[in-house]
Amino acid sequence: MKMVNRKAEAFVGIDLAFAKNKLLPICVCTISDGLLTPLELKSPRLKPPRGKGNAAAIETQEQRLFAREVLCWLGKVEEEFSLEVKVIAIDAPRSYGPRDSEIQMGECGISYISTPTQEEFRQKVLNARIWINNGNKMNQIPAANQLWMLVGFALYRILSKQYRCIETYPNAIIHSMGYDGEHKSTRNGFNNQVKLVANHLGLCTLEQDLNRSGYGSRHDKLDAYLSAWVASLPACGRRHYGSPQCAIWVPA
Repeated sequence: MKMVNRKAEAFVGIDLAFAKNKLLPICVCTISDGLLTPLELKSPRLKPPRGKGNAAAIETQEQRLFAREVLCWLGKVEEEFSLEVKVIAIDAPRSYGPRDSEIQMGECGISYISTPTQEEFRQKVLNARIWINNGNKMNQIPAANQLWMLVGFALYRILSKQYRCIETYPNAIIHSMGYDGEHKSTRNGFNNQVKLVANHLGLCTLEQDLNRSGYGSRHDKLDAYLSAWVASLPACGRRHYGSPQCAIWVPA
């Protein structure tokens, strides 16, 4: 009888970033001895796609191209490590506002950037085009903190054709664990959050593992890992804000 090597299950977290030339913070994890462990993906051979900046974020073709690059990269990782990606959790909205999931998070005291409606986005894109055509500075483009969401919409559309994709939000994940300290962008905040997560999941080497897991700032990599954690949880281990059809998922 021919032996078939069963591929290991993998869970992916994406902290969507589209800043120009920034490598996508993405974490691919497997479960070994009950521990959710990030793969060492900080390698010149397996660099993830780079963001293309605000001007590209408003272009449909650029959004789709980036999403396809992510899809291709995931395929390479699956082949390289003999994996099968089961679930991808993305830190980005998957649909236009208004969103009941965001409203519920706000009622729980969780801060977030609201997702514009389709009509609001149409106007924001128009304003961005005018800004660009007038030769203004790209780092001051209007609504820069929301335009990247359009890339997220494309990412869900493309990746969902091959993988199961869910939405998550690291601030809500940490909130669900009872954390109420400094922001992760500070050294103390990052250290405290890493310690909290490491103790909860039993992964004492988490900070070192994150350093090797991929690219981005230390808190980008933490957010990607937190997202991968949500992706790895069974249905009974997750709860959600908003309706199940357009939910933001966090640990139960």
